[in-house]
Amino acid sequence: MIKRVLPLIALLTFTTSLIAENNETEVLEDMSDPLAVYTRGGLGISNRGINIKMGLEYKSGDANKQNMHVLEIKGIGGEAIGWDGGYARSNSIDSLRYR
Repeated sequence: MIKRVLPLIALLTFTTSLIAENNETEVLEDMSDPLAVYTRGGLGISNRGINIKMGLEYKSGDANKQNMHVLEIKGIGGEAIGWDGGYARSNSIDSLRYR
């Protein structure tokens, strides 16, 4: 029994150290670098009010991918600006979404 368990423990220990070593070599972008982070924004008017979108885009460490955090606020001032039927409009924010 011990002859079977010892090689298994040694293998698991070695595998775990390889995984840890691989994670340390991954380099992510420095968020304090102003050229590494891009800010995007958008503004629109719909039948339910004003829609605002704000996003932060940055490199993910993979050459073919970028990450983005997006905050969306929809339906601001819908009763004053919107043109849809009155039951669908209100001055309250319709939705707030973070992706």
